[in-house]
Amino acid sequence: MRRALIIALVIVFTSHGFAALFGRITDPIHGFSVDLPRGWTVRASVNLGKILIASGDSTKIVSIFVMKGKPKEVLRLLTFMVRSGVMYREEKDALVAKCSTTYMGAIPFVDGATATDLGFYGLINRPVDLTITIFPGRKYNVVMAVIVPQGEEAEDVRQVVTSFQFAKPTVKAETVTIRDWDGTPAFYIDLPKGWKLDARILRMPKSVMGMPYIKISSDRGRVTYMPFNYTFMSYADPMMPFAIATVFDPDLGQEVQCQGAYQDPSQFILGWIAPKMNLHLNPDAIESFDLPEPEGFQATYGMGGVSVDFGIYHASGGRCELEVLMAKTTASMPPGVSYGMTGNAVGIEGDEEARAVAAAAIRSLVPDPKWLRANLRAEMQEIKREMEHRRWMWNEFRKTQRYISQLHQDSMAQERKFQEEMARAFANVLSDQIYVRDPESGEVFHIDDVAQQYWTNEFGDIIGVDEPVDEWKLEAMGWHKMEARLEGFGSW
Repeated sequence: MRRALIIALVIVFTSHGFAALFGRITDPIHGFSVDLPRGWTVRASVNLGKILIASGDSTKIVSIFVMKGKPKEVLRLLTFMVRSGVMYREEKDALVAKCSTTYMGAIPFVDGATATDLGFYGLINRPVDLTITIFPGRKYNVVMAVIVPQGEEAEDVRQVVTSFQFAKPTVKAETVTIRDWDGTPAFYIDLPKGWKLDARILRMPKSVMGMPYIKISSDRGRVTYMPFNYTFMSYADPMMPFAIATVFDPDLGQEVQCQGAYQDPSQFILGWIAPKMNLHLNPDAIESFDLPEPEGFQATYGMGGVSVDFGIYHASGGRCELEVLMAKTTASMPPGVSYGMTGNAVGIEGDEEARAVAAAAIRSLVPDPKWLRANLRAEMQEIKREMEHRRWMWNEFRKTQRYISQLHQDSMAQERKFQEEMARAFANVLSDQIYVRDPESGEVFHIDDVAQQYWTNEFGDIIGVDEPVDEWKLEAMGWHKMEARLEGFGSW
């Protein structure tokens, strides 16, 4: 269960950029500002080569990048990549192409991580309206691709597009490679000049998928990108009750027992995440935004009695700001219940300018496509092996249940037979009768109980004998001894 959840979260969360829930976002490293609607995220990096702005469920995407070439030739090239019906329009300062395609056809305008999100959300074959706008420049053309579900009103997209502005970068940065334990490039991040980077790739328990743990600091501020995984289990069986809470500590790289039994995300954020990052937040300032459950999630993770809620949580406190992207699981399996909270958190501390620089740095975090594919492939193989093991365990469980059920049925049948025989024996005692059986013919007779032994011959005559007799003589005369039982013989 946890492995499937971890892989689902990694697929979705590694491609999300840090942003406040809503408001004006200024990026001093990459040189732009934009008004983000509630729940939207933005990602920009030198390695990415694009500015990607997306809604929380990845259904609406704005992709901004630059290309060399004559504007009309650039537009023809981009629409050729879409390969669908296109309507062209020439405006005063721009060239526009409107296309009807699918998310698959719009993949060239996003990146590998976003494409993975689209597949995970089950959107890849959904029809979309794609608008490509070319803004000609002296050396470069600015391209803005807008992707929205077909026929859907997109007021929030209009807010993003109309508010977007380029600005001269005020902070220099260099692209730094974050490597896995074997030296493989795993992530890229634009590190601001004068800031220090402490980064490593972690593996949570029962997962081979790597997750980044990043700390960036300067004398003016700091930012932490931290994965987390919390589990609380309670078992209310009166014979053996227990409750235990564990949390993955990224500094130790392992699970440890947690003192708090958190069932609410806000309590966990204030009780463990914020103290872990040494952030002082206003307890009443946590805002939340629910994300829809991915369509492909149940196929990967769905189990009876388990519910999953995806959400973004944002809190601030003076010089501090915290954003948490989380999946909360609730599993009810009487007499027990368990809660799980998994995801990543971004905490920032510093003055306003330092916080803007720190947010821009974290916003530039992108996974290496080869590393991501290799990790996903390895994780899916582990999931496949685990599912096969679960099927084997389930089959063995069913065999055991059938065996126990058969034992129970046999025991009930024996008990029923015993009770019936005891009832017959009691009735015979009260009525001075007994059952006798001819061992040779198998015939059973219900007769008056007047002797200690009963004998019969080939003609079916029955005699009772009380005194000790010479059995050899009786047998020589053609008689043979009968079996006698008060409770009868066999089931009736």
